[in-house]
Amino acid sequence: MDQTQYTQYVPKDPSPKFNEHLFFQFSDLKLWQLESGMITIKLLDHSTFGRNQEIGSFTVDVSYIYSLNPNHEVYRVWVPITDMLDEN
Repeated sequence: MDQTQYTQYVPKDPSPKFNEHLFFQFSDLKLWQLESGMITIKLLDHSTFGRNQEIGSFTVDVSYIYSLNPNHEVYRVWVPITDMLDEN
């Protein structure tokens, strides 16, 4: 299930908007893979030199998207992006 996709890079914008669709195809999955699979969305601060810094992330169960959501999608929904390392 290792799939990675990226949105476009938006330079010098403190409030960028990403109006993009990302599609992930999962075929021939076993039930246990569907029930235990996770999708993680990471928000990165782009760095020209060195490594991009993770600002926050959102994780959702594949089973939620597939089983509990009738359209099998997360679409036009606000999701909480959290920084698990931030102690504040």
